[in-house]
Amino acid sequence: MGQGQRLFRTRRLGRDVRGRTLFYTPAAEDLAKPLGKALNIEPLAIYINQFPDSEWYVRVPEETADPNPMLVHRLFPNQNDSLLQLMLILSELADRNQKAQLVTPYLPYAKMHKKVQPGEVVSAKMVGAWLSRWTDEIVTLDCHFIKREGTVSMWGGNYANLSAAGMLLAYAREHSKEPVIVSPDEGAQYLAEGGKERFTLKKVRGGYEQGASGFQRYSKTEGRLDVAGKAVYLVDDMIATGGTMIKAISLAKEAGASRVVALATHGLFVGGADLRMAEAGADRVVVTNSIVTRYSELDIAPLLVAHLGAGHPNRDEAV
Repeated sequence: MGQGQRLFRTRRLGRDVRGRTLFYTPAAEDLAKPLGKALNIEPLAIYINQFPDSEWYVRVPEETADPNPMLVHRLFPNQNDSLLQLMLILSELADRNQKAQLVTPYLPYAKMHKKVQPGEVVSAKMVGAWLSRWTDEIVTLDCHFIKREGTVSMWGGNYANLSAAGMLLAYAREHSKEPVIVSPDEGAQYLAEGGKERFTLKKVRGGYEQGASGFQRYSKTEGRLDVAGKAVYLVDDMIATGGTMIKAISLAKEAGASRVVALATHGLFVGGADLRMAEAGADRVVVTNSIVTRYSELDIAPLLVAHLGAGHPNRDEAV
């Protein structure tokens, strides 16, 4: 995590946040400890365990005077259980008349952010609206339904959508003199805006096809890449099943790229996606530690420290 560590050292002596409280859950200890050190706050661990019948037991540490305590909690993997744990934690804080500044690097259920088929549940709106009732702010990274860096108010809540774009592009520049930045689809264009030479591919969606995991829209990727003999860095917000990245990897290889590296903020790697990407020709896969994986080379702590130590900026209203 060379780039992240250098940034972290430059930001340690930031804004005075005395009087704030920092709670964290076990899955987020690796983020909470450096955050606490940088912000001069002693992190307080939330105890989580399971009863024999698999129901969750949660104990939040002693009450504090902070009306908006920071809460660092990962929601992936095991997003369903993690959301339930979060519900229990936020309900206890509400009983104390506190609304958390929730720090959750990857926000699940964000992919389904608009209705396409009649009767579909817009899960992003439902989860977002529910969290908004119990939180003062939701701090996340490269959220799939916001698609831009910045702060926004929507679905009754306040979101701070931080972006790992800077560190992803910095990685490309550190490892190649003239990297070519490629957005695998139009939705990820904002992540590649700092690239000197860049291309954007287009995802073409077809009708719904019923598959093993429900109704899925078939898609293909189109676009011309002039990358013969060049190092290509594919930059996206997330790698889930890897389908989008695999199509882009194949196009880059067919166009004669000398090297293809897949970069993303969030690495879910569902169903062996990393292995399929390697088979398609990816020379390397690099993601942040928003979700801890074997490919997590970039540290998001500097981004979190910069935001948490800077107070609440003015927010835009989502349209």
